Amino acid sequence: NDISMDTQYGDIVGYTQRELEENFADWIDNAAQRMDLGRVELLKRMKDYYDGFCFDGENSLYNPFSIMQCLKKGRLSNYWYTSGSPSFIVTYMKQHDIKSPEEYRHIEVIEDFADAQEIERARPESFLYQSGYLTIERKEEQALILDYPNREVLDSLSRMYLEHVYHVESYGALGSQTWKALKGHDIAKVVEIYNVALAGIPYEDYADQRESWYRSLFLMLLRGAGITANGEAHTNMGRPDVIAQFPEQVIVLEFKYAKDSSEVDNKRAEGERQIKEKNYAMPYEGEGREITTAVIVIDGEKRKAVL
Repeated sequence: NDISMDTQYGDIVGYTQRELEENFADWIDNAAQRMDLGRVELLKRMKDYYDGFCFDGENSLYNPFSIMQCLKKGRLSNYWYTSGSPSFIVTYMKQHDIKSPEEYRHIEVIEDFADAQEIERARPESFLYQSGYLTIERKEEQALILDYPNREVLDSLSRMYLEHVYHVESYGALGSQTWKALKGHDIAKVVEIYNVALAGIPYEDYADQRESWYRSLFLMLLRGAGITANGEAHTNMGRPDVIAQFPEQVIVLEFKYAKDSSEVDNKRAEGERQIKEKNYAMPYEGEGREITTAVIVIDGEKRKAVL
C-alpha cells in the first residue's frame, strides 16, 4: 500500500509547527538568546528556512535534520546542502538537461505523476520531487501544484547549478561579495560581480540567449549567497523580475534584454517606466524598510550586464 500522499500519514516524516514549538521550546529560547533574536522572530526565520515539505497537500513539515542542526549550533544556515554529496543530483541534471530552477516553480502535474517510476529514469519534476527538492504546494481538482519547500532547498539547488552545471569559478567568494554589495546598496558592484560569473560560463551555454535565462542565473547567484530573493513576484499591477530582501531593506530589480549596445538606453528607460507605472515598490511601502529600485540591461552582443 503506497501511503506517500495519504493524508492519514501526511505528518509522519517531519515536524509540524505544533511539534516544533511544544517539543523544542527550551531549545528555541536558548537559540534565540544566542542569536540575539526574539522567539517570534526566530520562529519566523526558521519557517522560511526549513518548513514547507508537504506529501498530502495539507500538512506542512519541517526538515528534522536541519531543525536539530540549527537549534544545536544556534545558527540559521544551509544544512541541507552540506548534509550529503550532490553528485547524484548533478549527474541527473546534466544527463537530462534540467532547466534552471525557476522553470519548476509552481509547476502543474497530474496526481499520479510520480507513480511506478525508477528515479533515474523519471521526468525532471518527478525526479526533483522524489529526491526532496520539489514538494506539493497545493492540490487542485485532478492535479498537483509543485514548488520548492523552502529557502534552504531552493538555495541549495541554485548553488549546485552555479558550481557543477555552469562551473562558475570561485563561487564562494562571489557569493560573499554579492551579499555585501547588495546589503550595502551598491548595485553597480553587484552587476560587476554578476559579469564575472557570466564571463566564466562556457560559450555553448549561451546558445539560447533570453532575458529569462540571464534573470534565472542572477537569481541563482543571489540565492546561493544566502540572500532572500524571488523572481517575478506577483503584485496587483504586474510581476517585477527580481525582489531581494534584507531585514532593513528591499531591492526591486527589472531585467531587460538588448540585442546590442544601440538598444541599451531605450531598454533601460523602458524598465524605469515599468517600475514607476506599475508601482512595483508599493507592496513594501509602509514597512519601514528602505526601498531601492534599479534596471539591469543585458547587452546580448557583449553578453554582459549594465546599469
